[in-house]
Amino acid sequence: MFEAVFYQLPKSVSFHQAVKGRPREAFGRIREMLASMAVSVQLGHSIALNVDPPSEWTDAAVAAACLDEARRRFGLERNPGESGKSWQLGIECFEDAVEFALSDERWPRQTVGPLSLHVSYHFDWRDFSNEFPEPLASWERGTCTLGLNFHRRALSVGPSLIFPVPYESAAFQPFLDRLTAALPFEIKHKHLRRMLVNPKNGAIRYLHLA
Repeated sequence: MFEAVFYQLPKSVSFHQAVKGRPREAFGRIREMLASMAVSVQLGHSIALNVDPPSEWTDAAVAAACLDEARRRFGLERNPGESGKSWQLGIECFEDAVEFALSDERWPRQTVGPLSLHVSYHFDWRDFSNEFPEPLASWERGTCTLGLNFHRRALSVGPSLIFPVPYESAAFQPFLDRLTAALPFEIKHKHLRRMLVNPKNGAIRYLHLA
């Protein structure tokens, strides 16, 4: 039986949590963590950008300025006939898209919008073996995912992390302490689970920690 520790937030919070500090600094800390502690880092297949239409919560001038800037950077939206505009961008647009999301501080803060951006990282851990049983071995984009959602001058994260050692392993807690110090968000112990993978049939079970 292959045993690991699994971390994911519950559906009750939409699998996301807010970061500490300003989005630009928090994003920088996440990239530093990936550079020092992760391997096989890849971006998700697509980058989702949305610009909200004017409404009682979004000023018309701000929405129009944001839309003009998005079109200038990324071309026409994929849904011109709809009020809310959206783009599915390739990974070559990643840096520009993130900078666009981070620079929304140029506009007055809105109750809703005007823009949101979702990107994700996929990776494995540098300090642990990356030899996994099926079905984990067939996960082409790493066993860990970190989704980033930029919205309303804020950044929230959706972590789905596999630590491929038993919870009682002497290596786990020191690694978790290092990771917690590096991240701009809290790893909440109550959301850690045992992950058991049957190497014979690939069945996965998740158990609460005793």
